[in-house]
Amino acid sequence: MAVIKLEEVQLLEIYNGIDKEIKNMIEQMRNAKEIVNKLNNKDSWAGNGFNYYEKKFNALATNFGAYCNEVFTLNNSIKKAISDYKQTDRNVIGKL
Repeated sequence: MAVIKLEEVQLLEIYNGIDKEIKNMIEQMRNAKEIVNKLNNKDSWAGNGFNYYEKKFNALATNFGAYCNEVFTLNNSIKKAISDYKQTDRNVIGKL
C-alpha cells in the first residue's frame, strides 16, 4: 500500500492553486457569456451555425455552475485537512 505524505505547506499550495484557477474559469465563463450575448444581439453572426453553437454553449454554461460548486467543495476538503493538520500540531505541542 502506498502512503502519500503531504505537508501542510504542500496542501496550502494545492488549495490556493485550485482556488485561483476556479476563480479564473468563472471569470472566463462570464466573459464568454458576454460575447455570446453580444453576438446574439447583432447581425454579425446569424443562422444555423450560430444557433448550433449558442445551444452548445448554453448547455455548457448551465452545467458550469454545478461543476464549479463541486470543485469548490473538493477544495474545501483540502482546506479542512489544513485546519486539521494545524489542530493536530497544536494538540501535540500542547502535550509536550
